[in-house]
Amino acid sequence: MVADRPDELVKLYGVLEKTVRSWKGVEIVISKRTALLRTTRIFADMVFMTDALRLALLLDHEVKDPIFFKTGRMSTHRVAHVTRIQTAAQLRAAMPYLREAHRFASSDAGAVRARKKK
Repeated sequence: MVADRPDELVKLYGVLEKTVRSWKGVEIVISKRTALLRTTRIFADMVFMTDALRLALLLDHEVKDPIFFKTGRMSTHRVAHVTRIQTAAQLRAAMPYLREAHRFASSDAGAVRARKKK
């Protein structure tokens, strides 16, 4: 996935991956240019673009933060938030939300809501 990618983006992805792998129950499923971050459910996906990492994360509420250029309700209790990461500062700004998405995906409330949707 990191072949032929700019060094700066590879380093940012390395920090993101190392951090997320330290959280309980995380699995990262990697394909050619994407990575799905999940526990028992996907809580984020990351795409290597030519000039940025595009990170989409799932929360149980909408967040009004300028780091997100797009938000969209996926269901009653799932809201996707999309950001582009080009710098370490942008990654640091996104990390608390990514952590929140992980906690939500790992929580009993998240599991109950996912089951009710079916």
